[in-house]
Amino acid sequence: NVVTRLLDKYSNDRGIIFCRTKAGTNQLTEKLKGEGFSIEALQGDMQQKERDKVMRAFKNESLQYLVSTDVSARGIDVNNLAFVIHHQLPDQLEYYTHRSGRTARAGKTGASIALIITGEEENIQKLQKDLDIKFRQMTF
Repeated sequence: NVVTRLLDKYSNDRGIIFCRTKAGTNQLTEKLKGEGFSIEALQGDMQQKERDKVMRAFKNESLQYLVSTDVSARGIDVNNLAFVIHHQLPDQLEYYTHRSGRTARAGKTGASIALIITGEEENIQKLQKDLDIKFRQMTF
């Protein structure tokens, strides 16, 4: 429900939602497709031809949102993304930076939104300290 509300909030924008696993990527994509969002998955089990097709659609803006694993995100170089959503926090520190950097292309800025569940507060504190960033709570 939170992801749906965020996508509704950013309904005029484009963005990427990051998941840790291929299964999580596929499940979230199918759920959001079922709710009518213009969204596709990008994950490591896809054939290169399928990945290229999804990326072409995303780059030419016929696809509004992308759900991706960290490994698949390596080749994503798309301008004018308004946000990234960390559906699940990454396992590795550099992945957080890599994910968030998808919005900071060609001098642009964007939102990096992390969905936090109970028990992840320690991870947030570590990210803030190690990356010298500050999280703030969103309400909507």
